[in-house]
Amino acid sequence: MKLGALVAGALIIASAIPLPAMAQRITCYRRGNFIECPGYGEFDYTRNNNSNNNSSRDRYAVEQEISQIYRDILGRNPDNNGLRTYTRNVQNGDWSYEQVRRDLAFSSEAANAINNIYRQVLGRNADSGGMETYKEYLAKGNSLNDIRRELANSPEASSRRR
Repeated sequence: MKLGALVAGALIIASAIPLPAMAQRITCYRRGNFIECPGYGEFDYTRNNNSNNNSSRDRYAVEQEISQIYRDILGRNPDNNGLRTYTRNVQNGDWSYEQVRRDLAFSSEAANAINNIYRQVLGRNADSGGMETYKEYLAKGNSLNDIRRELANSPEASSRRR
């Protein structure tokens, strides 16, 4: 009888102790200023929704984001003047990251980069429709590598490989 009561007591105590959570892999994607985790929501990392009281306009964080935008759109790190100007505009609240991205995406340097990808992948210059499509594509958060991948997987590229 004592053994039965002891076992029953142990089961009650054991059931009250929470089990450790099992690790679960979550795949998240970067989309512009958001980290998006399908089924779990998204997080805008430019907004100060952390409890550490750091400003969302912290110069280092702004410089890092602008540098990433340069790499995505122009395939290079920013020059000092560009970094300084865009950082100041974002920190002052005059520009958003989306405006920086759009400004760079519609620059002549971005057009040259897109045209170079066309030449490398398709062996020809970009037509005006394709150029405008891919400028907009860059402005919406995609990168030159995304363009390269899209063109390489296009029917035109497939027919060139035959």
